[in-house]
Order: sequence, then C-alpha cells, then structure tokens
Amino acid sequence: MRYPKRPWKKSFRRVPSAIRCKLEEIGGSPLKVVGERKVPKDEIARGHFESLGISLNSDGALVLPQGPVIPPSENGTWARRNREGWTIVRTDLPKVWRSFSHEVPNFGDYSRGTHDYTYERECYQREVVPPLGAAVRIALHEEREDYFHLLFELDQVLLADEKMFDRLLLFCLNLMQESTGCSDVIAAHESLAEIAAQRHIDWEIFPAGSREARDRFVERVERLSHERQGEVKERYQFLRSLGPVNWVFGSNLGSSAYFGAQFADDVVVFENINFGNAVYVLYGDWEEMSKLSRTELLRDWDSYDRIVHSEGWERRLRFAVRRALGDAC
Repeated sequence: MRYPKRPWKKSFRRVPSAIRCKLEEIGGSPLKVVGERKVPKDEIARGHFESLGISLNSDGALVLPQGPVIPPSENGTWARRNREGWTIVRTDLPKVWRSFSHEVPNFGDYSRGTHDYTYERECYQREVVPPLGAAVRIALHEEREDYFHLLFELDQVLLADEKMFDRLLLFCLNLMQESTGCSDVIAAHESLAEIAAQRHIDWEIFPAGSREARDRFVERVERLSHERQGEVKERYQFLRSLGPVNWVFGSNLGSSAYFGAQFADDVVVFENINFGNAVYVLYGDWEEMSKLSRTELLRDWDSYDRIVHSEGWERRLRFAVRRALGDAC
C-alpha cells in the first residue's frame, strides 16, 4: 500500500534520546504522548491534515474535528496498525515445528481426485498484536497570520511499569509523529495547554530574602503532598545557601512549575516543583530559554547544565554556579 507523502519525518526506529531524558524527568509517573506545532496555513491548505479532520473553510478559517480522531489506515503504517493490529515475527525466540497441509492431485492427475498432503517444518514464532485504537485530540492554542499553533494529545495513558511499556511508547510516538509531524511526552496529570502557555510566561523577580519571594514560594508548594513539600523545601534551602541575588517566579500562580534562583544577569538555576529529577543551570538569555520545553532545551546543550538529582548533585551544582561566576577553583 502506498501512503501519502508528508513534509515531515514519519517515524523512529527507537525512542529518541530527548524523549528518554524526558522520561527521566517524569520518573515513574503515568504519562501521555502529545505534540504541538506551529503549522503553516499552506500545509493545511494542501491537505496534509485532512486525515485528522483539520481543514480550512472557504473563508480561510480553521476547521477542527469535534472530538478525538482515530487516524485512518490510509494515513500510514502506524495508523493501519493502530486500527488493524499486526504480526511480529519473533526472530529472538527459538523456532517451533508447524504443520502445513495442501490439497494435491492423486498420482499427479486431478481427474483421479485429490488428497491432503501434510508436512512439518521449523518456523519462527509469531506474535499477534491487537489494534490499540488510539485517537488524537486536537485543539487550537494560538492563531497568527501565517500559522496555527495546534496541540495534539493521544487518548492513551501509559504506565511505566506496564510489561509492554517500551513497545507501547514507541508505537504511540510513531503514531503521533506520522499523523502530525511532532511528538513528545508529558506526565499524565499535566496539561499540554498550560505547558504551551508557559512559553509566554512573564517572570517576576524578587530580591533574595524578601517577604514577597517567600510568599510566592509558599503559594507554589502548599498544594503538594507533605512528603513532596519537604523535598522541595530542602532544595530551596540549598539554593539559598549558594547566595542568589534574586528569586524568579511565573507572574501567575500555577503558570509555571519552575522557580529560579538568579546569581547573575546571565546565570539562573531552575528547579521544578511538580516533578523533577534534575536541576537546570541556564546561561545567557535565560528568560527566553526558560520558556522552552525540556525537549527543545535539550537540543541546545551548550547553553545550560543539567544536573541530575543523584548522589552528590549539591556538590556538582555548587561547582557549576561558581564556575559560571568565575569563582571555581
């Protein structure tokens, strides 16, 4: 079957490294596969998104489907597998004996009748994967003169402790990538719309030690569990011990899961309140960088340090800050 051509990469052979880093950030929490793109209007006009029910009306206005859409089988390999399932030849398992039967003529002459001929041979085992039937939810985040900023989300929640987690994750990423030209993962409890909005955060900056900074921090941690509050407060106290000059927070409560400790005009350390197995030290234009998704940030590896919260992370962070300030030994 020939599938339509798309102006984007359609699939991955393995889970991309940027997604693996994102999984590390999320930890073992349930997650969902999402995507967001600033889609040029001419891509929609050329029909690249018709299979998802996305089009332009006669006035050039965007038309979106009313509910989740299961990509049609004609959309591509992963869409077909999503609807019809598929069979995997398990070359990693031992071969097994299978019987085959054919109808053959008696004495090589069909006029004398036929009989069944049965034989056996070794074959690879096969695994039948049933259809998943995943559907894509679509929403408009923003419209500009030459593009629509669209949000996509699969209606499947993936559990890290599932037996087939890696296979399901790669399948869902490829289904999303094939259908939309983008793919990412977020924790299931997060809102993709809120994450997209974080890219337009107005940051408030408060002097270290000010009451306002303390109040902003309390506002953001009071909704967490008691255990999580203790963990976040310990990290906050450690950042205080490094001597920041300012604290930075999103201007609206809940607008950002991050809070930052500013040590210089071009050095800010960001921690995540909701989840976070790593701390980010941003250099340069940190206000613009802080609006990037973690996946986008990971692509620009030379403009930040990412320090995983493993044993010794405090020492590594202290060194990174001192080095950035020119105080490292």
